[in-house]
Amino acid sequence: MSEHEHEWGEPADFPIGTAMMCTAQTDCTEWAVRDTGQRWRAPTPTELTSLVMHMMEAIVIAQTMQIIHGRERGMVRARQALGYDR
Repeated sequence: MSEHEHEWGEPADFPIGTAMMCTAQTDCTEWAVRDTGQRWRAPTPTELTSLVMHMMEAIVIAQTMQIIHGRERGMVRARQALGYDR
């Protein structure tokens, strides 16, 4: 992975506590959390664990819905279940 300047977006555009993955490159896996001081900071170990668990839950729901409903309908149902289609 090449060195680059991380891009998170403007902190003022996001609620306090928002976690954001770097958008500078598609292969960058760095995360930041918006703090109360209008800045981005590195997540704590507890926050990182929470992020990983949330991603694992989304993967399990998507896979389960695809098994039950088929590939395309399953992804629609997964998005609904995860609250992305509201």
